[in-house]
Amino acid sequence: MKTLFLSALISFSATAQDMDVVGSLKVGQMPIDNAANKVVVQKADGKLGTRDLNSLAAAPADTSRSLGSDLDIFKTFCSCPPENMPPSMIRKLRESGYSEEDLSLMGVSEQQIRRSKPVVDGDGNVYEVMKVVVQEVGTFYVLKENLKTTKFNDGTVIAGNLPASGWVNAAATQTPAWAYPENNAVNKDKYGLLYNGYVLTEGKNACPLGWTPANNSDLMNIGSSTAEYFRAVGTDTWDFPNSGNNFSGLNVPGAGGIEIDGDDVAFRIAAVFHSYQVNPSSGDIMSTTVLKDSETVTQNDKPKAYGGSIRCVSISW
Repeated sequence: MKTLFLSALISFSATAQDMDVVGSLKVGQMPIDNAANKVVVQKADGKLGTRDLNSLAAAPADTSRSLGSDLDIFKTFCSCPPENMPPSMIRKLRESGYSEEDLSLMGVSEQQIRRSKPVVDGDGNVYEVMKVVVQEVGTFYVLKENLKTTKFNDGTVIAGNLPASGWVNAAATQTPAWAYPENNAVNKDKYGLLYNGYVLTEGKNACPLGWTPANNSDLMNIGSSTAEYFRAVGTDTWDFPNSGNNFSGLNVPGAGGIEIDGDDVAFRIAAVFHSYQVNPSSGDIMSTTVLKDSETVTQNDKPKAYGGSIRCVSISW
């Protein structure tokens, strides 16, 4: 199994009371209690103290003043040059009124600014992102939930919520289609939607702009071939008993699938991920299956008429 390292995007949450600090701390550094929402500042009496990051950028930026000491403190707090500033910090600056032009002048790249914005699909669903670093493969990013959209990212509507006969007809006409897991709309938020193979093979992309459906090797690189690494913990989205430990961070729910005749199958006991790859000899979709009662993830082909989940990845986000 390839060694892998997973890291989530940085967030700032803790708080602390203002306090004088001494020792080797310098202006702009984090205080010694590691309160992530505070930064060391020079007080009016000359002593060092702490100040809430939210108040540092309370006033919106305007053209009549320079970016000034507030941004200098943010940069020092980050202990990194602007080009390495994390998305959470850039998001805080943007929410405080600094424009993208301000950030660009400061040295923040277009990619960093893009990463500070929500990842949104064609329906407006917002997704969290996980960074993945795999030895011998490199760095890529994956959405932490199954795809939920009913539109391609160019705005084209995908046929959906079809009766069994409609699902069969979609396959016969090679029409992209989606369905609710277990044919129940309340399952969308937890499990995402299920898509037939034509959603992935008809020249359009349902993932958010800049993202593509994961292929089989992407998923294996994240979670190896161990099924319990993929499965979400507990019985919220899997039947009892579930030994899933979510070591991969993918938090995979048991969304089940849709058979070619339109029947719902394996809800809460399996997860099937469609790849955008097609087996050239059979024309079927190359898919990855995670079962509740199996120790090993399997990869096999599914007919394009079969409904499975989609997980989106990016190498350039």
